[in-house]
Amino acid sequence: MRPIDLILSKLPDVRRSGYGYRAPCPAHGGDNPTAVHLSEGEDGAALLYCHSHGCTAGDIMRTIGLEEKDL
Repeated sequence: MRPIDLILSKLPDVRRSGYGYRAPCPAHGGDNPTAVHLSEGEDGAALLYCHSHGCTAGDIMRTIGLEEKDL
């Protein structure tokens, strides 16, 4: 399974957005439905970031039960 597919399977309420996906941030639990941006890098790595509170990829990954190495 590609890293992006693994992460998408763990995030709630994912929406397609341009060249990637948007979802609420599970790390800070806010009500912004597009806080987290997730996309796939040219090397196949998953790229994610919370634009609402600046939660790191590590924060988000730990909250959904994954490790940064899964990126």
